Amino acid sequence: MHRSCAPIQGSNESWCSMSFRWVAGTPLDEERIARMQLHFGRPTEPPPVAWFNSEVQKYHIRFVQKYPHELSDEELEAFFRDVTSGTGSFGLIEEWKAWFLYLLPHLLVEIHENRRSLQWFEASISTFMNMHWKGIGERYVGFRDDVMLTLGNFLMDEVWWADHDLSADVAVSSLCASFFLCLKYLLTLRRDELN
Repeated sequence: MHRSCAPIQGSNESWCSMSFRWVAGTPLDEERIARMQLHFGRPTEPPPVAWFNSEVQKYHIRFVQKYPHELSDEELEAFFRDVTSGTGSFGLIEEWKAWFLYLLPHLLVEIHENRRSLQWFEASISTFMNMHWKGIGERYVGFRDDVMLTLGNFLMDEVWWADHDLSADVAVSSLCASFFLCLKYLLTLRRDELN
């Protein structure tokens, strides 16, 4: 992958873009997945439920009791709903961020290897964008590239293709979510890349 940056005249900012191509049959990058898993360990405290209007704060307790592949669709749905809707109401809570970043590479592997529903791919894109609306910061060196070349390139893996066409398993909504992610982040105003 190649990244090029051009300075904006009269500013300390630049427009940067990475060379990124969707090529059908490109495998899921296991090295990048492993690096994300290494950098985002499993949180010790459960993520909170988004609705804080009760006297006692509730938590997604099952998240500390199970591994990501053991979480049910209902448990994942409740978490993603809380994070995406709760962030608008309460701001981005650190526990949500920590759990999402931990879950993301594990979910991509689970969807890829066990053909778990692509709704979790779409939910991952929505949540990621909600958390990083103003841009992808480098949580570690290479984080931005790792995200774009795993989450952004996910549908290019051969498991989603049949005879050079997208498989019938891939809904238009998954493809649209992937397009939107790539359009938003592949050409981004970045200050930190000038240094």
